[in-house]
Amino acid sequence: MAKWAWSFVSSWWNIEVKSGDARNISLKFKGPSTRVAWEITWSATMWTIWLCRNQLVFQNTRIKKNELHVLITYRSQLWCQAANLIDDRPTWKTNPIGMILSSSKKRLSSLFNANSELIGFIDGAWKISKENKIQAGIGGYLKDAKGNLILVFSGPVNASSASECEYRAIGFLINKIVSSQWRGKSCVIYSDSVEMVKDIRQSKFKMDHSEFENSKSVILLSKVEFKKVDRVLNWEADNLEKEGAMKDKMYFAWC
Repeated sequence: MAKWAWSFVSSWWNIEVKSGDARNISLKFKGPSTRVAWEITWSATMWTIWLCRNQLVFQNTRIKKNELHVLITYRSQLWCQAANLIDDRPTWKTNPIGMILSSSKKRLSSLFNANSELIGFIDGAWKISKENKIQAGIGGYLKDAKGNLILVFSGPVNASSASECEYRAIGFLINKIVSSQWRGKSCVIYSDSVEMVKDIRQSKFKMDHSEFENSKSVILLSKVEFKKVDRVLNWEADNLEKEGAMKDKMYFAWC
């Protein structure tokens, strides 16, 4: 039964799968949406195998191979839909990776339909290394309403927490905007930090450093809006902040 299941999943996802290391395959996928969808598919497959095994042991009923395939496909689709990774299109049954990528692209494109001239994405990383050293970095990018790249940045920061990294990313992006030709333009900044977006909307700023004074006034007085975005859609900023934590200095470029 397990061999039936993993043989089907291998063919369906067009990858070589062995039941023992199936979950680790997620590391081979580049996009976070695809990785998450694969882990959901793995869980759905394991759960289906377990239920069918119980049916065989306790009810002496053996599932047919085709029925097993249908259950895996249907269950994984429902779970991926619940995670907002895909919709209900039938493409999932024939090309799961293609559907995930197209769904992510569609969701990301919808963010640019906001009534704003600029759209920014930011993220911050903070951790203690094996050498007991703090590694903190920020990263993000700015685009216009048509999706054209305007600014990209990535680099290390001095921060005592992940939350402070997020605020430093905001400060860096806004300070770059207000010192450029884009000053005064309406802007939406997306972050995957629920707490930070909530605090800013309630004017509970945690930006006590002098470098943020300009940013505070801009946030309060101009057309800057903050919104929450799913982590899987913020993967580019996520990559930039992780790379930034490993850099020696801040890098940014106007495009």
